[in-house]
Amino acid sequence: MGIVGGLKASGILAKVSLIILFISSVCILVSISAVGWATNGFYRLGLWRLCPSDENNMRTTPVNMLCTDFAGLAVDWWASVAAMTVLGTIGTLLAWLTCMTYMFHQRFMANSECAYVSAILAILAGLCILVALVVFGVKFSITGYWLYYGFYLLIAPCFLDILAGMLLFINIRKSAATSPFA
Repeated sequence: MGIVGGLKASGILAKVSLIILFISSVCILVSISAVGWATNGFYRLGLWRLCPSDENNMRTTPVNMLCTDFAGLAVDWWASVAAMTVLGTIGTLLAWLTCMTYMFHQRFMANSECAYVSAILAILAGLCILVALVVFGVKFSITGYWLYYGFYLLIAPCFLDILAGMLLFINIRKSAATSPFA
């Protein structure tokens, strides 16, 4: 049937969920890879490393000291934020892939179990991201630093994942109610 047939056969809520999950995937991938969760004007903190903030600071910093990785140096709450963010990323990407499978793969097309898996993964991913945001926001108390774009960019996938999961659940209920063999 292919992509065109899958789009025609899918409900509007499934299509919207697929688009929302794609946007969420892009936002979360940019957020976790960015070195911009917090800044003090001179340095930027990411989940994985610390880098100088501006060009002048980069010119005065020795080349071997441009960015410092946090591998093995993070405190427990920082490591839990990173872990929950990674779990949220994996869940978001899997929810997006299972939603595409539900809509476009001939064998799984209109299979409610596949849609349930996608919806549950999306909601769980959103909750993992929410936990990471709350822990980071509460525990982040380095004086002189303020939250930056990487942190705020992660707020969108948190709510978009939960929204996509709820829309998929509604789509399943709607399609089961209109099906002649339900």
